Amino acid sequence: MCIIIAKYFPGIGWAGAKNRDRKYIPELDFIESEKKGIDRMMMHDRVTGYKEGINSRGISILNTSLDIGDDEKEVEAGKAKSSPDGQIIAAALLQNNVVDAVKLLIKHKLVGCTIVFDKNELYLIEASDQDGTKPYKYKSEEHTSELQS
Repeated sequence: MCIIIAKYFPGIGWAGAKNRDRKYIPELDFIESEKKGIDRMMMHDRVTGYKEGINSRGISILNTSLDIGDDEKEVEAGKAKSSPDGQIIAAALLQNNVVDAVKLLIKHKLVGCTIVFDKNELYLIEASDQDGTKPYKYKSEEHTSELQS
């Protein structure tokens, strides 16, 4: 299970971290890309196609999956190549601000626990579609530095 954390540091802003804990051995690299005038640096798992990272506007996105068992079954079967979640996160990293990135993630029904932040703003999104058997549900909340000081 992956874990994400974020902390506000006075004078610096929001910072986040994640451990990536999977049963398979990931093959990670970093992708730099520029699109629509926005540079992105994304961690990329070559086994699954999953991506997450930061853009030149300072927006960072970190996500934990709720259905890691499904992902790992795809890896074992040799079917994991292009993560839909990674594609959604890569698209959200083309946004100019945190709020627009959050809206795009919700519009495309990203599931799991996700933090979207820059140095001044942080949003937590908790979302599930219960393996596609139930309607997409999400909760999004802004966290302020005053609560974290």
